Formats: sequence, structure tokens, C-alpha cells
Amino acid sequence: MNNEMINGKSLKEIIKTLLFGRDSSDRIFAAHLLGRDGNPKVVDGLIKGYKQEKDQEVKGEIIVSLGLTRAKKAMAKLLNILNFEPDLRLKKKAIWSLSKNQPRNEIIEPIENLLLTDNHSDIRQESASALGRLKSQQSLGTLEDALTLEPSPSVKKQIVWSLTQIEHPKVVQILVKVLPQELNPEVRSEIIWALSDLGTPSAAEELTRHLKLEHDPKIIQLTVWAIGRIDSPLEVDTFHQILDDETFPKEIHSEIIWLLGRKRHTQSSQKLTKFLSGDDQDLKRLAIWALGQMSGEEILDVLEKAREAEKNAEIQRELDWIINEIKNR
Repeated sequence: MNNEMINGKSLKEIIKTLLFGRDSSDRIFAAHLLGRDGNPKVVDGLIKGYKQEKDQEVKGEIIVSLGLTRAKKAMAKLLNILNFEPDLRLKKKAIWSLSKNQPRNEIIEPIENLLLTDNHSDIRQESASALGRLKSQQSLGTLEDALTLEPSPSVKKQIVWSLTQIEHPKVVQILVKVLPQELNPEVRSEIIWALSDLGTPSAAEELTRHLKLEHDPKIIQLTVWAIGRIDSPLEVDTFHQILDDETFPKEIHSEIIWLLGRKRHTQSSQKLTKFLSGDDQDLKRLAIWALGQMSGEEILDVLEKAREAEKNAEIQRELDWIINEIKNR
């Protein structure tokens, strides 16, 4: 050990600084350097340093370094901190450090237990985050239970993120199951974002189904946008029903028109055509754009008839441009 050098200093000298250095910044730096070495004597030095250290910042750096050593004895110490450390900041550091290691049962199970039972939302949130970083499929059941039982919206949002980090078909099933039951709009929005990011055809199908259940206009708008991000066949009946329903806000109709255009869904051309003769100029322009993403004689005929009937010079120019684009394809 005496011959090993880091930053021009021997490990023995660095450990001595950690244990006896007068300046806390020197001890922090010593702990930082030692975290890059799994030498048993280094681990012993870190554990001893933690035991005698009074400065919380130094103790926090020691916790980080214990995790980076990946040594079995270091993991045991971190688990001990989880159980007995009263300082929440240090406990959170220990959770983070454990999550930087391989996903073994002796690491995963204590963190799962904290997620389900700890009284402090900060600890539960850090535990949820750690399970996401560990990416273990064995945590899916715990994350599902926590998502259902957790009272804190911020923790729930973290659980949703963690689920998306685990590659398994069950993730979509869990999120879809919880979505209609969730009362908090921020959490529902997070689940919709997550399903969009997962990007599977089943996610798009379930989001479309959710549109029939959702009552919050902002979340309906988000849901339509989320479906548009997923590369999958579009089930349009629900969208057509919303376009026919004038009680929905303009923003939702705009989002659906954009979606139908982006998907080039020619079967929706009739639904889009009605906006060409409407009074809302924004929806009219968007419908022109959406129809312009499609092709075919029927689409061209619809746009040319709209051009003949249109009185607004700016919209006439937009129609001319779109019609010319379609003809030149």
C-alpha cells in the first residue's frame, strides 16, 4: 500500500490526512481521492474516518467514496448507515452511493423497504430514484405498490421516472393501470409523459383510451401531443369524436388537427375539411397545413374548392402554396 500513489501522495498519507487533518477541506479531498481505490485498508480508513468524523460535509464525502470502492465491507457500512444514521442528508447520500453498485438483493431490498415504509418523503424519493438507477426488474412490484400507496405527488413522479428506467413490458401495464386512478393532475401528466417516452404501440393505444376518461383540458391536450410522438398506427375514432364536440377548448382541437396532419391520416380529411369553412382563422390555417401533409386527388379537390370560397388574402396565399406543393410531389 505504501507504494501506491494518487496525486503524488501515498495512500497511507492520504488516509492519515482523512483521519487527522485539521482542515475539513483537506479531509474532504482525502476522502474524495480514496473513493477511487478498493484496497481493504482504504475501506477500513474510510469506515474509521466516518466513525470519528464530526463534520457532516466530510462524512458525506466519505459515504460517496465508500460507494465508489464497490467493496463488500463498504456496502455493509452503507447499509448500516441506512439503518442507524439520524441525519437525513447523510442517509440520502448512502442511498445514492448504494445505487451506484451492481443491483444485488442485499442492496435492493433495504432500499425498497425505505421506499415503502420510511416516514420522510425525501428518503422515499431518493429511494425511488435509486431503484431507477439500479434498473432491476425485481423492483417492479415494489414500485407498482409504492405508486399506488404513496401520498406525496413528488415521490410518485420520481417512481414513474424510475419505472421507465427498467426495461420490461410490465412497465407500460403498471403505468396504464395507475393512470385512470390517479387524482393528482401533475402525476397524471408525468405518467403520460412516461408512456410517450416509452413509445410502444400499446402505450399509444392506452393513451388514446385514456382520452375518453380524462376531464382536465390541459391533460387532454398533453395526451394528444404524447400520442403524436409515438410512431404507431393511429386509432382515430376518439379524435374524430372530440373534433365534433364543440365543448372542447380550441387548444385541444388544434392539437388533434396537428396530430392528424403529422400522421398523414387521409381518412380524417373529411373531419378536417369542416375547419376550412369555419370562422376560426387559426384552426383554418392548421387544417390547411394538416391536409397539405396528405396526398391524393380528393385532398387536392377539397383544397381547391376552399381556395375558390376563401375571402381572406393571406389564407388564399397559404392555400395556393399548399396546393402547389401537393401538385409538385
